[in-house]
Amino acid sequence: MLSIRSGTANDVSLLSTFVQELAAYERVSTVITEEQLRQDGFGARPKFRVLIAEIDGLPAGYALFFDCYSSLRGHGISLEDFFVGPKSVGRALLARVARITEDANGSGSCSMFSIGTRKRSSFTEE
Repeated sequence: MLSIRSGTANDVSLLSTFVQELAAYERVSTVITEEQLRQDGFGARPKFRVLIAEIDGLPAGYALFFDCYSSLRGHGISLEDFFVGPKSVGRALLARVARITEDANGSGSCSMFSIGTRKRSSFTEE
């Protein structure tokens, strides 16, 4: 069964693994550490939020996003990372992100930088 939940400090190791896989797909290196993810995402002043998708309790994807501001639309979110396995997970996870943007300002303002789906251990762009 698919479930989507907010990430917690207990998910930092999983989040780090997802980030490493995303970096490998994009053929870039990353210097972020688990401690930096912990502090930046779950410290006193979080700089990002994360949703974790699971199928039958096993990790299936994540969405990492942060608050932003548009002079034309007001408050919104910026979707930085979107990493999923099965397409059905991607649709459900993206729908949850859309609901969060609507809650932010009623307009659903969201900027996306990179979206891909993972098939087995590689990504395919959609």
